[in-house]
Amino acid sequence: MKQTSLQYKLISALLACFIYGSWAYYINSGDEWSDGLNSAFAQGVSSFFLTLSIVIAVTFLYQTIKVSGWLKVVLPSFITAIAVAVFLVTVHWWIGTQHILITILPSIIVASIFCLVTASKLKMLNLASECVIEE
Repeated sequence: MKQTSLQYKLISALLACFIYGSWAYYINSGDEWSDGLNSAFAQGVSSFFLTLSIVIAVTFLYQTIKVSGWLKVVLPSFITAIAVAVFLVTVHWWIGTQHILITILPSIIVASIFCLVTASKLKMLNLASECVIEE
């Protein structure tokens, strides 16, 4: 079973860290420049590791769940996106982020799409390898 490359995983994780950490800072910064730092740090670090985890989780679920067709892409994506949302709400609630929903909403939307893209990429990689094997 083919998997996504390390380069794909690391570039995605670094972009997520920067983009969503910056967003969290912007949304939660108040009068002082340091007001949004906790949220930015939590979101940036979470986004980095969650992006790596998303690829691993979607790949694992894609390989494990015995379904076919469009469910082979959607089910691993949905399960992973729900887990990401629960994790982010928990982290931001725990550190006391003021605007949790607006802080994590862009991450959840993009993570859901990223899950679908990753599962679709896995499906294409594996379809291509099946075609080579059959020839």
